[in-house]
Amino acid sequence: MATIATQLPTVAAPITPTYTAVTAADKFAANPGTTYMISYVNGATAGTATLWVLEQVAVPPTGAQTPAIPTGATKWSDAQISPTLGANASRIIVLDKSIIANFIDSTGFVNLKHNGTLTTITVAIFGPF
Repeated sequence: MATIATQLPTVAAPITPTYTAVTAADKFAANPGTTYMISYVNGATAGTATLWVLEQVAVPPTGAQTPAIPTGATKWSDAQISPTLGANASRIIVLDKSIIANFIDSTGFVNLKHNGTLTTITVAIFGPF
């Protein structure tokens, strides 16, 4: 598991993003009440089984049966970023301040899970905003 550093571009200090090769499980430090943008870029190798943000506060819907766990997830409530990521493709997800607390674990990290072919997939984390 790799810890990915967050990057904070601003009007006063624009950045050239640094993308890091993904592993099966990565994480980044996060603060409740802030927003983060996760950006994935894939090179020439097509496909990955799934990309996920692992939810930490899984509360079943009131009066309903707990949903099934999707293939590749760890809980029914994990947020799927992408079911596949084609060659030369990108994908972005924003964890905004209204939901970020659901994804922060007890040690202050947001955990990412990556399944399948990861050969040319990289990630950059932007925030906190």
